[in-house]
Amino acid sequence: MWSYPGPDVPESGILIHGLYLDGGRWDGANVVEALPGKQTTPLPETHFLPTQAVHTDQGEYECPIYRTSDRCGALDQTGHSTNFITSIHINTEHNAEHWVTRGLAIICQTED
Repeated sequence: MWSYPGPDVPESGILIHGLYLDGGRWDGANVVEALPGKQTTPLPETHFLPTQAVHTDQGEYECPIYRTSDRCGALDQTGHSTNFITSIHINTEHNAEHWVTRGLAIICQTED
């Protein structure tokens, strides 16, 4: 049986670890600028509780999640890249355009 020494298992949603921010870093509460020379930084274990969001609130960025940092692939029937998984809303002190310009995304696999 596999056991992870992290927090207790939530009653709903899932705990995910092994994701990376590409183009920024997590300071514990918000996405902030990446440190010089550190394009990709690990995210802490994250509790995903999927809900249907109608819009993005002020102070949030709708961050795409990709399988790899390539961010390209064949287009599927929905018009998304086959490398695209989903997007999540993450806290930020900058507006969304700031992160779009920097290409901020979450990736599952780094080049290393």
